[in-house]
Amino acid sequence: AKAYLERGYMGNAEVLDHIVDWADAIQKDTMVNILSVEFCGAVSPEGSVPFNHWLSVARLNTLEKYVRKRVDIPEELIVRSDHYIAWDELKQMVMESDLPNKDAVMEVLNSENTSVGDNLDSRIAALKALDGGKTWRIIFNRYFIHMRNAYMVIVTEKSEKFWESRRRNMVAVLPPISTLAEAPVKLL
Repeated sequence: AKAYLERGYMGNAEVLDHIVDWADAIQKDTMVNILSVEFCGAVSPEGSVPFNHWLSVARLNTLEKYVRKRVDIPEELIVRSDHYIAWDELKQMVMESDLPNKDAVMEVLNSENTSVGDNLDSRIAALKALDGGKTWRIIFNRYFIHMRNAYMVIVTEKSEKFWESRRRNMVAVLPPISTLAEAPVKLL
């Protein structure tokens, strides 16, 4: 198996350009401090734990290499998060779908994984067992493709320069109308 970035796949070119533009703009914004830049790899749940971990790391590394080739990000800001399975995203997609057996699927998705060690998540076997695998094939083909990706999270805070400019430009903060007669106007 190999993880590679294909710009022509599922709108990747537009998303990748947006990520780079966004990261570049945030770096240039003097009103923002960047606290961290997290590269994350996500996988669909049908793989084994070791394989999903390897794939997740490969995906996040591929995205990180692509972005850092275009945007200078100091190493001390980088956080790497691997082995993310978007169960909540899958639940949301199923809830919004016309999937047959939706209630049974949601019951399985909301159950606990009882697997031990590097075994497949126990929910996979339960999904495959529904109606002879018909529902599993639909889930696999319709939803898992959207769970296989990498993404980037930039954590920021407003800089002191931002707050100083806000204080200078603040005129008056009035209390709610119901208490206007009781409270004086406060200036910041």
